[in-house]
Amino acid sequence: MRILLAEDDSATRRTVEHLLTTWGHEVVACGDGEAAWARFCADGPRLLLLDWVMPGLDGLAVCRRVRGHPAGAATQVVMLTGRVELADVEAALAAGADDYLPKPVDAAQLKIRLQIAAYRLQLQTQLQESEARQGCILDGLPAVVWALNRDGVVTYGAGAGLAVMGLTSGDLVGRSYGELFKSCPELVAVHARALAGYEEVVDGRFEGRNVVARVRPLVDGLGRVEGAVGVAQDVSVERQLEAQITQAMKMEILGQLVAGIAHDFNN
Repeated sequence: MRILLAEDDSATRRTVEHLLTTWGHEVVACGDGEAAWARFCADGPRLLLLDWVMPGLDGLAVCRRVRGHPAGAATQVVMLTGRVELADVEAALAAGADDYLPKPVDAAQLKIRLQIAAYRLQLQTQLQESEARQGCILDGLPAVVWALNRDGVVTYGAGAGLAVMGLTSGDLVGRSYGELFKSCPELVAVHARALAGYEEVVDGRFEGRNVVARVRPLVDGLGRVEGAVGVAQDVSVERQLEAQITQAMKMEILGQLVAGIAHDFNN
């Protein structure tokens, strides 16, 4: 694994670097926070060991910058610190650290922290791959799929049906269901009921199209509603065919009626 080590104390830095290389890791070692930040931006290693107290840019500041970077969400940060008070640990976690390791560094503890970080990175990779596969499947569906949080704000949108309706995922995400579906009271109502814990199917018109939508609540392990997920399919063509068939049947019945009346008159 490629690891970025930032430690201003040269003796500690050499000791930790030796342990890491002995265990088969590739190490990028820096003596201050500014250098560590520059190397992260240039190389993007997924595991960072940051000393808390460093001249200039300290470990907490580097951690905050990492979390604000596009690659930050896929990075594990372990803080090296001699501060072991609860308030200090909370401050490190609040800055975005995933773990912390007391100094002086114990080799056994360091190895455990690395194993935990590697496992988390593996889970992140598997999750990203799963989401990518799921995204491909959803994008190919002839429907629109969306999710919203407990506040009623759309957090996800996908499906080939978006293009049919002249929409993109960006047209959905970040908007409340009340704003997004205001032209269709039936859709607004079914979302409100979903956030109250009820699953329903609704038939309505949206963006000039006939749609059938199913919206169901998303609940946590305790049964609390955390949001909702919906799927809608454009049934405009089906409705047109139904209308044409109905009209044809009406005309056939009318024709039979007229024929009957004409027969009566002829007799």
